[in-house]
Amino acid sequence: MSVWTSPRRLVELAGQSLLKDEALAIAALELLPRELFPPLFMAAFDGRHSQTLKAMVQAWPFTCLPLGVLMKGQHLHLETFKAVLDGLDVLLAQEVRPRRWKLQVLDLRKNSHQDFWTVWSGNRASLYSFPEPEAAQPMTKKRKVDGLS
Repeated sequence: MSVWTSPRRLVELAGQSLLKDEALAIAALELLPRELFPPLFMAAFDGRHSQTLKAMVQAWPFTCLPLGVLMKGQHLHLETFKAVLDGLDVLLAQEVRPRRWKLQVLDLRKNSHQDFWTVWSGNRASLYSFPEPEAAQPMTKKRKVDGLS
């Protein structure tokens, strides 16, 4: 009897591929869309990619990083946690804030912001998916405004 598992999502596969080369992953953070930060952060955290985590904290595009929820249910790996704190330390030591800097709160509580990671992990993707073609609004033609070409 074989056990069928669901296929991996493209985002997960891309994250794994990117994390195989930490230097490439760190260089890609500047161009990475903010929607890809949470899944890549989860993969880096689970895979204990310390240098990538340190760089991701510095480039985190959201105001809150709910780290405590990720540590829930698993044994805390001190090097991984230290990498996050080191990234925060580098960020705070900078005199000029990076343009993308949004991080204001590192939340270490284990029972808060659970939905943040659930949404980005794909467990509730159906709530945030694109509308079905028949449910989508029809596109309207642009109207010409008098006096403008």
